[in-house]
Amino acid sequence: MQENDKNDHGSYAGTFTELGTPLGARLKFDLLTWNGQYRFRIIQVVRDRNGAVLEYCIEARPMTYARGSRRSYLMEYNGTIHFTSVNRHATIEDPFIQTKA
Repeated sequence: MQENDKNDHGSYAGTFTELGTPLGARLKFDLLTWNGQYRFRIIQVVRDRNGAVLEYCIEARPMTYARGSRRSYLMEYNGTIHFTSVNRHATIEDPFIQTKA
Protein backbone atom coordinates (compact mmCIF):
# COMPACT_ATOMS: atom_id res chain seq x y z
CA MET A 1 0.00 0.00 0.00
CA GLN A 2 2.84 2.38 0.81
CA GLU A 3 4.46 1.92 -2.59
CA ASN A 4 1.12 2.61 -4.31
CA ASP A 5 0.66 5.73 -2.17
CA LYS A 6 4.15 6.92 -3.09
CA ASN A 7 3.48 6.32 -6.79
CA ASP A 8 0.13 8.14 -6.59
CA HIS A 9 1.17 11.07 -4.37
CA GLY A 10 4.97 11.26 -4.63
CA SER A 11 5.46 10.41 -0.95
CA TYR A 12 4.84 7.62 1.52
CA ALA A 13 2.02 8.10 4.03
CA GLY A 14 3.07 9.14 7.53
CA THR A 15 0.09 7.52 9.27
CA PHE A 16 -2.49 4.83 8.63
CA THR A 17 -5.09 7.59 8.63
CA GLU A 18 -3.36 9.04 5.54
CA LEU A 19 -2.70 5.63 4.00
CA GLY A 20 -6.14 4.18 4.48
CA THR A 21 -7.54 1.07 6.08
CA PRO A 22 -6.95 -2.26 4.30
CA LEU A 23 -9.95 -4.50 3.70
CA GLY A 24 -10.87 -6.37 6.88
CA ALA A 25 -8.83 -4.11 9.17
CA ARG A 26 -9.98 -1.57 11.76
CA LEU A 27 -8.45 1.82 12.43
CA LYS A 28 -8.75 3.64 15.75
CA PHE A 29 -6.56 6.62 16.68
CA ASP A 30 -4.08 5.60 13.96
CA LEU A 31 -3.70 2.10 15.45
CA LEU A 32 -4.58 -0.54 12.90
CA THR A 33 -5.83 -3.94 14.02
CA TRP A 34 -6.36 -7.05 11.97
CA ASN A 35 -7.89 -10.22 13.40
CA GLY A 36 -7.29 -8.91 16.92
CA GLN A 37 -3.85 -10.47 17.57
CA TYR A 38 -1.61 -7.52 16.68
CA ARG A 39 -1.86 -3.75 16.52
CA PHE A 40 0.08 -1.87 13.87
CA ARG A 41 1.22 1.71 13.60
CA ILE A 42 3.50 3.77 11.42
CA ILE A 43 6.38 5.23 13.44
CA GLN A 44 9.83 6.84 13.02
CA VAL A 45 8.67 8.92 10.08
CA VAL A 46 11.43 10.92 8.35
CA ARG A 47 10.23 13.84 6.24
CA ASP A 48 12.04 16.16 3.89
CA ARG A 49 11.84 19.93 4.38
CA ASN A 50 8.66 20.03 2.28
CA GLY A 51 6.93 17.45 4.47
CA ALA A 52 7.19 14.49 2.09
CA VAL A 53 7.76 11.18 3.89
CA LEU A 54 11.11 9.68 2.89
CA GLU A 55 11.35 6.84 5.42
CA TYR A 56 9.09 5.15 7.96
CA CYS A 57 8.77 1.99 10.04
CA ILE A 58 5.71 -0.11 10.74
CA GLU A 59 5.48 -1.54 14.22
CA ALA A 60 3.49 -4.70 15.03
CA ARG A 61 2.87 -5.40 18.72
CA PRO A 62 0.78 -8.21 20.19
CA MET A 63 -2.55 -7.11 21.66
CA THR A 64 -1.76 -9.50 24.52
CA TYR A 65 1.65 -10.95 25.07
CA ALA A 66 0.65 -14.61 25.19
CA ARG A 67 1.04 -17.96 23.51
CA GLY A 68 0.89 -17.58 19.74
CA SER A 69 1.76 -13.87 19.80
CA ARG A 70 5.03 -13.55 21.67
CA ARG A 71 6.97 -11.40 19.27
CA SER A 72 7.00 -7.74 18.42
CA TYR A 73 8.08 -6.70 14.93
CA LEU A 74 9.47 -3.59 13.26
CA MET A 75 9.51 -3.31 9.48
CA GLU A 76 11.68 -0.64 7.92
CA TYR A 77 10.51 1.12 4.74
CA ASN A 78 13.02 -0.97 2.75
CA GLY A 79 11.32 -4.20 3.87
CA THR A 80 13.79 -5.31 6.56
CA ILE A 81 11.84 -6.89 9.44
CA HIS A 82 13.30 -6.91 12.96
CA PHE A 83 11.81 -8.88 15.85
CA THR A 84 12.06 -9.48 19.56
CA SER A 85 10.59 -12.14 21.82
CA VAL A 86 10.83 -9.79 24.80
CA ASN A 87 7.61 -7.99 25.79
CA ARG A 88 8.64 -4.59 24.35
CA HIS A 89 8.80 -2.68 21.09
CA ALA A 90 11.15 -4.15 18.47
CA THR A 91 13.99 -1.88 17.35
CA ILE A 92 16.40 -1.76 14.42
CA GLU A 93 19.05 -3.12 16.79
CA ASP A 94 17.06 -6.37 17.18
CA PRO A 95 17.76 -9.38 14.93
CA PHE A 96 16.18 -9.32 11.50
CA ILE A 97 14.42 -12.00 9.55
CA GLN A 98 16.49 -13.43 6.73
CA THR A 99 14.58 -13.51 3.48
CA LYS A 100 15.37 -15.61 0.43
CA ALA A 101 16.68 -13.70 -2.54
